[in-house]
Amino acid sequence: MTDVLDDVALIVGPSARSRAYAQKLVAADILPGLVLYQPGEEWTWTGDEVFEVDLFEDGNVFEFRPNESARTTLERRAIPAQELKTAPIGDDANLETFSNMPVDVLVFSGYRTGILPQAAFDIGKKFLHVHGGHVPEYRGSTTFYYSILSDGLMGASAIWMDPGIDTGPVIARRHYPVPKGINIDYILDPLVRADTLAAVLRQRVREERWPQAEQILPDVGQTFHKIHPVLKHLALGQCGLLRKETA
Repeated sequence: MTDVLDDVALIVGPSARSRAYAQKLVAADILPGLVLYQPGEEWTWTGDEVFEVDLFEDGNVFEFRPNESARTTLERRAIPAQELKTAPIGDDANLETFSNMPVDVLVFSGYRTGILPQAAFDIGKKFLHVHGGHVPEYRGSTTFYYSILSDGLMGASAIWMDPGIDTGPVIARRHYPVPKGINIDYILDPLVRADTLAAVLRQRVREERWPQAEQILPDVGQTFHKIHPVLKHLALGQCGLLRKETA
């Protein structure tokens, strides 16, 4: 049985993350009531066609096809869709579109958008973002690499967005082991976020409400910025990726 969340719209861009979100939600039979497509040229993945990834190392394998566009995946399910006028989510034209939609929650996939402007939070909608780090320990950019170096784990947090950097109320947090030899930026990062998103939406369906939010003070934890190449090199080595990444 497929569960459709009519009050949720999924914002989709031509990105690995959107592809993972689409494939994971379709596989879980949990669909948004509306899909919003951001404009932009689709990118091409030149590696393996299919990745069989066991995120929790428990025998539950998910097959990810990084070269399949999110549009291709979602159009098979005939979900109502709309084309956005511009890629940046915070543009006035997009905010006007969102404000007139019969949905309450917009799932944000991060394509060509950083921090949202205050105007985005004045339209009566909530933006759900899955951050690639376990908040509050890991806020900011490229946190997967810092988490791998410090803890030997990856993390993801589902957050109601606010104007800060990963400072909104948290509704889910998860840790994941790090499989060896799998690309981090285009495979593991998107899949970990997609898995956390699917878990949140599954709970939303089961309990008929969103998970209880936890507001963590902005000064608790740490905010990271783009990782130094030397530190990234060390993290890749820890994941068995040096040869692949430097070839």
